Amino acid sequence: MKIQVTGGAGVSAIDVTGMQPYRTVQVDTAINMGAGTTGVYDVTSGRYGARGNGVADDRAAIQAALDEAYAAGGGIVYLPPGRTYGVSDYLNILSNTTVLAHGATIKGIANRGLAKLYRETDTTFTGYTGHSRIRIRGGIWDVNASDGTTGTVTEIVDAFLMGHNNDVVFDQVTVRNVSGAHGIDMTASQNVRVVGCRFEGFNDPTVDQSSSFREAIQIDWAIPGSGINGAFDNTGCRNVLIQDCYFGPSDRLGGFGRAVGSHTSVSATAWADNIQIIGNQIEATLQEGIRAYAWRNAIIADNVISGNGAPGIIITGPDPAVAGYANACQNISVRGNTVAGPTGGSSPIRVVGFATARPTGVAITGNTVTSSPSTGIYVSQADTPQVGNNKVLACTSSNIYAISCTSPAITGNHVSAAGGASIGVDTCTGGHVAANDVENAGGHGILVSGGSDVMVTGNRVYAAKGSGIRATTSTTRARIMGNTVIRGGQTPIGLDVTASATDCLIVGNDLTGGGWTAAGATAFNLVGTRQMLDWSGGSTAPGLNLAN
Repeated sequence: MKIQVTGGAGVSAIDVTGMQPYRTVQVDTAINMGAGTTGVYDVTSGRYGARGNGVADDRAAIQAALDEAYAAGGGIVYLPPGRTYGVSDYLNILSNTTVLAHGATIKGIANRGLAKLYRETDTTFTGYTGHSRIRIRGGIWDVNASDGTTGTVTEIVDAFLMGHNNDVVFDQVTVRNVSGAHGIDMTASQNVRVVGCRFEGFNDPTVDQSSSFREAIQIDWAIPGSGINGAFDNTGCRNVLIQDCYFGPSDRLGGFGRAVGSHTSVSATAWADNIQIIGNQIEATLQEGIRAYAWRNAIIADNVISGNGAPGIIITGPDPAVAGYANACQNISVRGNTVAGPTGGSSPIRVVGFATARPTGVAITGNTVTSSPSTGIYVSQADTPQVGNNKVLACTSSNIYAISCTSPAITGNHVSAAGGASIGVDTCTGGHVAANDVENAGGHGILVSGGSDVMVTGNRVYAAKGSGIRATTSTTRARIMGNTVIRGGQTPIGLDVTASATDCLIVGNDLTGGGWTAAGATAFNLVGTRQMLDWSGGSTAPGLNLAN
């Protein structure tokens, strides 16, 4: 298929072979190409002379087309399909430029990366004042990392570098075989869309494997060491959409360190803001699949994550004891993801705060988590986290565990086949565990350990191998009300309030028909201090151990 173009520089038609059929070729209306410029620049025309034979260095020819498009106020730089364009150094893709490369391969042939969205002389850009309205559509962008047999690049290099950019689109781009760094190093940029792209293959060329954390897409700040040429003014990224992309191995190299994430931050007041990671497939990362680090107002939704070496999704930030400042995540929605247990023994979904840097407004809802070698969903030192309507199955430890949180809400989850306590609330203040369906726990169905004022209401617990619901370890003022505990032939104690628990209220629970008269079974083991029982007429009970 070809689209006719008039007024271009040495080209009369654009071949769009290799494009996905549901996409259309167009120049975004946001691109202002300047008065009188229709701007199509074919890099293989006699004007530029790119050979595209996979051997010649076509960097100068392609750059000449890019420079002419930029000087004209914008245009389309066209790399015809079916060819491999060798580049020996980074291309510079500047404002108002569309690179159209469907069906073409751009391949590194030296120890350099592939493209920068700025020039080496652009040292004064601040904020988001750098090059803007850039579109990169299609193409296999192969860094060509060496695996010892195939590939030539042995240095740590990025495929794409960004800095202080505004309004950038990567569409149907394949980034392949990156050497030690990032597919897209997105620094201090806003209004960026990465849609329908593939990130395949990564090699860590360091002797000690010290680059094994590198992200396919890094969300970074403008600080020394970030690799950009503009001002180091602490600018972060904002308004970023990463959607319908694939992250995984190539035909000869394994997956990236992480698919998407951050590993640096700069101050107590600088976040990565409005990051949306939606509908991606993430496979076989060396560490986390998605790492939200000092992010704010983010959505992580409808991704499928498997085979990673660390948590599929982690929400965290800098440790104040190390960084010297607190910059915790705020308002992060993790919803509708399917996350399998990591190979490295951690939780598929994990929130990690610190005593003086506690994530706030985290909502983990509607996810499916399976086969964790640890806890399924783990939340530590967060304020008002919500864990709701998730399906969490077959975890070696707990299905859901909240520790040292303020007012956690663990509601409406279906949790099954935990190796330990199915739902654990440990040293939390306030919060509630409500309307959960808990089945076949290897330990307790619901465990409240330490803390105070936790409500356990309206849950159904079936066939836990430990206690159905247990309050212990100096828990105070737990409210255990309106729950149903079904022995299922194996639960030894229905409701278990141990001697160290104080001032617990046990009201309106249903343990009927459970076969509690069986040897070794006890419906109620209520020996905590000053517990209040609805069947004791509201008086303080000294402790009960009832067989039926």
